[in-house]
Amino acid sequence: MVQRYLDSIPVTSQNDAKVLGSSSGWEILEELREAGIDGLTVNEIADRLDLPSSTVYNILRQLSAAGFLKTKRYKKKIGAPDKKRRDDELRTGKKKRIYLEAIPWGWTSFEDEFRLFIEKRVNEIIDQSEIGQQCSDLIERILEKMKKDRDGKAMFPAKNVCPNCNMDHEARELLWALLLAISTRVLNSQELEEKCKQHDLVI
Repeated sequence: MVQRYLDSIPVTSQNDAKVLGSSSGWEILEELREAGIDGLTVNEIADRLDLPSSTVYNILRQLSAAGFLKTKRYKKKIGAPDKKRRDDELRTGKKKRIYLEAIPWGWTSFEDEFRLFIEKRVNEIIDQSEIGQQCSDLIERILEKMKKDRDGKAMFPAKNVCPNCNMDHEARELLWALLLAISTRVLNSQELEEKCKQHDLVI
């Protein structure tokens, strides 16, 4: 992964927090984030973090169960291998798995009663608003600014599409980071504060 935009990972359960709360679990996930779409083998992770392979396997199972990981098997290819393929075979081994990060940017977990209220009463209001178009237009302007600005251009995500899900995880993290920045700015705005006062809400 070329760019990183967020230092924290969203969780939706106590189990997720427990998995990421352990130093080894967090370190493994960070190594996988750094590796990006190339992934890492169990042996590579074990060597980098100086951990027993059995410990790595156990933590990977927990991360996978929590939905943070996806895996792909080494694909057999016909014909004589070129240098890159030979290096890949030496690095990964033909039968070993390469673990790919699948950070759930954008996942949100609500309390059950509130979630039902949102689904039955509030989503209709949101759908009838222009928030989707407004946010899209705002993000488009930010991306245009990033492309024209020297520092912004350097922070633009690389075009790395995950072979597992055909999604660019780096781009998704950037968009989630931008949406969080926008929502934080709105939450701290005077306009929202004035609206909330009309409903006896102090923020």
